[in-house]
Amino acid sequence: MVASNAFYFDFTGGPNVGKTHGLFYEKTNDVVKSFFTTVLNGGRGEETDGLVFDSKLNAYRF
Repeated sequence: MVASNAFYFDFTGGPNVGKTHGLFYEKTNDVVKSFFTTVLNGGRGEETDGLVFDSKLNAYRF
């Protein structure tokens, strides 16, 4: 089910992401690191440079 009032972010298959669950480790992709720095400090994730909206997935990707 997809919520009408939520934003979705898909980091699957992103460079330097792989199968890790530690998406904000030191060696993580810069876009992912920027996303988590933004949202964990009260910012809006959809405004992260490098993310684009994919209407087929209804999610932001890079």
